[in-house]
Amino acid sequence: MIRVAFDVDGTLWDFDDRPRWDVINQLLYFSGIGCEITVWSGGGADYAERIVRHLNLNPYVTHIKAKEMRSSFDLKNPQIDISFDDEDVKLAKVNIRVPPYAKRPQAAHQDSL
Repeated sequence: MIRVAFDVDGTLWDFDDRPRWDVINQLLYFSGIGCEITVWSGGGADYAERIVRHLNLNPYVTHIKAKEMRSSFDLKNPQIDISFDDEDVKLAKVNIRVPPYAKRPQAAHQDSL
């Protein structure tokens, strides 16, 4: 079984406290094809669990835990096959850096029209 991990902040959840549906759709895809899904956060397992519940992703997520930060990744015994993160990390066999989220455009002020 393929094991896929998703970070919370900047990946599933943007820094303006909004869901990143582009990434959430990837999570739903991998879950739908039978992958084991882990959601983790540097903010800890409780924080990751709150976001998973808020986004109603519980049925699709296998594990929720604190993000494993390792300076040297052991490719001989990886626990995760694919990792999605907004930072450059080496936490899996394949590490996918999610591009920064696009902020909503600010509405033009009427005086400037």
